[in-house]
Amino acid sequence: MKKILDFIYKHHYAALAAFCVIFGLCAGLFWNYNSINYNLAAVVANVIVILMCFGTGAFFKLRNTLSEKRIIALIFIIGLTLRLVYILTLPATSHQHDVEIFGSGSGHAGYIEYFLYNRSLPDFDPVSVWQFYHPPFHHIICAVWMRLQMLMGISYAYAIEGIQFLTFFYSGVCCIVCIKIFRLAGFKNLPLYLASLFVCVNPTFRFFSGSINNDCLCAMFMFLTIYHTIKWYDNKRIRTILPVAICLGLGMISKLSAGLVAIGVALVFLYAFVKEREKATLIGQYAMFGAVCVPLGLSWTVRNLIMYNTPINYVPDLGPNNYQYIGNYSVLRRLFDFSPYQFSSPFIVWGEHSGDSYYEFNPTIGYLKTACFEEYFSDIKILPFMMLMAFCLCVVAALSGLVLLIIDIKKSRRRLPYVLVTVCTAVYFISYYAFCLKYPQVCTMNARYVPMAVLAIPMLFGYLIADLQNESSKLIKTVRLISIGSVCICCVMSVIIYSVVLI
Repeated sequence: MKKILDFIYKHHYAALAAFCVIFGLCAGLFWNYNSINYNLAAVVANVIVILMCFGTGAFFKLRNTLSEKRIIALIFIIGLTLRLVYILTLPATSHQHDVEIFGSGSGHAGYIEYFLYNRSLPDFDPVSVWQFYHPPFHHIICAVWMRLQMLMGISYAYAIEGIQFLTFFYSGVCCIVCIKIFRLAGFKNLPLYLASLFVCVNPTFRFFSGSINNDCLCAMFMFLTIYHTIKWYDNKRIRTILPVAICLGLGMISKLSAGLVAIGVALVFLYAFVKEREKATLIGQYAMFGAVCVPLGLSWTVRNLIMYNTPINYVPDLGPNNYQYIGNYSVLRRLFDFSPYQFSSPFIVWGEHSGDSYYEFNPTIGYLKTACFEEYFSDIKILPFMMLMAFCLCVVAALSGLVLLIIDIKKSRRRLPYVLVTVCTAVYFISYYAFCLKYPQVCTMNARYVPMAVLAIPMLFGYLIADLQNESSKLIKTVRLISIGSVCICCVMSVIIYSVVLI
């Protein structure tokens, strides 16, 4: 077990990729996605693996061999197990966004099938077919993966299910990169463990792992862009700026909203330019960055602009006739109405469609609910309420950490990771609120539009916990204890709920 954990920690990308390919092909050949017995077996296996991880940790602790890298590896395994069971037990068409039905010719499903059958870019205006306006990188990868599965003897229906192993991989990479960023920010011991646990069992990454649209690939490249930007700042070379350009470009050719990260990256570049004496060297690096990133990231958008006069920021509008339209609420009410009745359910509400008397209208509350439960709703509410309240306290702890970071910004040694992540998250939240107000539909109020928050929240509450650890004041100790307790409760509730309750 020691060697396995050490290998996972050291060769994380290779281990994850090999697992996804091998397990994905085996699942397609031998797993029965439609069997209740198979689903029950997966849930039981999930519980056993999680208990084994805790037992292994306890064993290493008794033997005094429980190192930091083994704790992180165990946390990572728990997170992967939750996501693996999710994609094995729920159909690929369940809990999706804009995917539609395979064979319908529209949605992300139709987009993937188009590349599978035609092996070329659309020769028509992409706006004319639902969701075809998206950049095609993710859909091309899915088509190639489906073709590979079918060549291995996997049926078409199960090849569709197998697409989730791609997003499972992307979700796993997101967790790995977040943990790497925590380490670059100087996290050690308890702050590192809590932050890592938060991202590994986070519901957003769980849902991303089964979402066969382009959200997860976009998020992966966003996090990689952040990580490589920090690495570049520590060692300003052509070979370190190229990964930033490639990751940002690939993110934008996966989903254009990845380009919002460029604002944070540009600020880092500007700060480095002001501080660096050898400015000519940086100008050359920036030119190389632009030469790689801009053509790659904007290729699809510019192509459609030239060929079909498609607006760069095109987004389909569902219009006021859609059942989830909430444009009748004023802007002030949508932003500042936090009436208690909106918390009568821990899940986002859809009026009569979810058995509620109103439609969710506040973007902040919509974010909090979907960050915990996506657009899912259930009759079981006690544990979800506990998780939602704990998550809200985690957000409060993160905001407190942000205030503390601003106060301590001048004396903080590793401020760049915090500032970069905070700026990028702020940009995404501004975009999120603008999007919610411009397109007043319930479905626009979703945490999947602010994936940077999954990184920012644990970074900032981790900063708070680390900064307060040596304080002797009873009040500060209480605040730190409440913050730690909130994170622990939120993570434990996530594991319980998504292991056996809301599977």
